[in-house]
Amino acid sequence: MSVTTRMRPEYALTCEQPGCGKRLTVEGRTMWSDPDDLELDALRTDWQHDGDDRWYCPKHWHLTCHYCGATAVGDPDRLADAGWEVGF
Repeated sequence: MSVTTRMRPEYALTCEQPGCGKRLTVEGRTMWSDPDDLELDALRTDWQHDGDDRWYCPKHWHLTCHYCGATAVGDPDRLADAGWEVGF
């Protein structure tokens, strides 16, 4: 008898803020077999995708003012309290 084991890829997401290393965890889950499901769960739990395939946890959102170029990093609520507006 022979047994064939099929390995399918699994995907995880780690915050790309230097020194953070937080992994996306949803209901105890840290690995996904479908990258689209991973992305949906990340967006549902307030992870930020910067458009250049970098992801940041909810404590390390990266914002850039489209008027003056100023930048800020932090929790979205604290950034909003400081006067930043997030445009989607």
